[in-house]
Amino acid sequence: MDGMEREKVWHVRIAVAAALVGCAGVVSGLRHELGLGWAVGLLTACLLGVALALRDVHHRVDQEEAGRQVFYAGRGSTAWFAVVMVGVAIVPGMVIPLLADGAATALGVGLFAAVLTAAAHGVLAATTTGEPQPEPVPVPLRREDG
Repeated sequence: MDGMEREKVWHVRIAVAAALVGCAGVVSGLRHELGLGWAVGLLTACLLGVALALRDVHHRVDQEEAGRQVFYAGRGSTAWFAVVMVGVAIVPGMVIPLLADGAATALGVGLFAAVLTAAAHGVLAATTTGEPQPEPVPVPLRREDG
């Protein structure tokens, strides 16, 4: 796969992942109308969809920063990103039930979904790439004997 084709696939994958995060927000906002079983099932499907969409999407590695920080490796975890974003998508479920009107509920769910989708896409576009990244090389700690 050449660089241009890899770039197109990367754009599609992060767009699908971001859309699924938005869908998780919709499901969360409508969980009372859907019922608990459907809501949990659909949220799980969204979480798995995000994880699958982000296959072959690589988090950018800054070798200098990776060598200095002990916990750098956790920052680029696709599974961690999926869990955090779908976790954030639960927020509409806390706000939407406060709206009594059906039209306001639909509008609120749509707005939350759009914001979640844009936020997820922005984070993915800024922190990932379609190009394979080098593994972080740890810098050994120096012990100073006094």
